[in-house]
Amino acid sequence: MFIVLLAVIIGFATILVFIGLPQPAPETFITTEPLPVESTEEALAETEITVRVSREGYSPNPIVIPHGTQAVLRVRSTDGLVHGFSVPALGIAERIEPGVVTEVRFDATRRGTFIVRSHIASHPGSGQMQGSLTVS
Repeated sequence: MFIVLLAVIIGFATILVFIGLPQPAPETFITTEPLPVESTEEALAETEITVRVSREGYSPNPIVIPHGTQAVLRVRSTDGLVHGFSVPALGIAERIEPGVVTEVRFDATRRGTFIVRSHIASHPGSGQMQGSLTVS
């Protein structure tokens, strides 16, 4: 008798557990795609400047960029030599290959005048190549 009573109690408990569990609503779904994130920052307007590099230096000199824009510098060698385009204060160091336009992008959010120099010794005098970049 005890065994029958125990089996009835276990059976009832099992039924109550299954009936009492919440079921997901039919419209509920799970997705693994990321949700779109709205940016709180506005995109900066672009300032595009073509910079020519040769043994004589950088042109234009100074390179002037408006503050609060995204600078897009299109740098190219005009004398067939490899040059460097480096602005250490802004963390920029690019190798400028002949025949290739190198795009240098940065946010012009720091005002000031910064030294531009070649960080690549590709010819005699390359260490003296110097110019300036002004964010105003």
